[in-house]
Amino acid sequence: MLETLVGLVGLLAGLVISEYFRRRSRIEGYAQEIFIKRLNVYEELFKRIHATRKIEAEIEREHELTAEEKVDIWSTAIISMANFLDENELYIEEEITAQTMLALIGLHSIFETNDSDEQEKIKRKYSQDISETISMIKSETGLSKIERHYKRLTNAKHNSDYLHMIRKLRKKAVPLKKATTFYKAKR
Repeated sequence: MLETLVGLVGLLAGLVISEYFRRRSRIEGYAQEIFIKRLNVYEELFKRIHATRKIEAEIEREHELTAEEKVDIWSTAIISMANFLDENELYIEEEITAQTMLALIGLHSIFETNDSDEQEKIKRKYSQDISETISMIKSETGLSKIERHYKRLTNAKHNSDYLHMIRKLRKKAVPLKKATTFYKAKR
């Protein structure tokens, strides 16, 4: 009788353990597929962010356009980004969606003002917001950790006068965008 009971307990324990590992394996396989899909969506988001930067630069260079035409073009870019983010909301972190949209919307007022100081302030803010968005994407996808790992693995030591200046400014806690503004002012 005792042998039968031990056998049943062993059988049940085996079934539970087997089911646990089967589910875990299924979840890991599913998680890998989701990770690849998310990575592809974030890669496309990254490309679209750079495309909107190009649109902003083209709008800025185009002096023949009226403020209203510039706003219309930029609004179209914003709507395109919003549609992409909506279509992929299943895979894109909500905070990254908000950050991306608010960064793009923040530039909108640059086309409506003629004050060069105000325009420069808006451009700096836009550039900072986009840099933060890209940093968030790298963090969310794990690329920032992978970059650090590769750097440690390869023991790469890049060196140049520019990199020395950037490292020095980082130690002083000066954001890179301020450093480039500082450099332009010195020229």
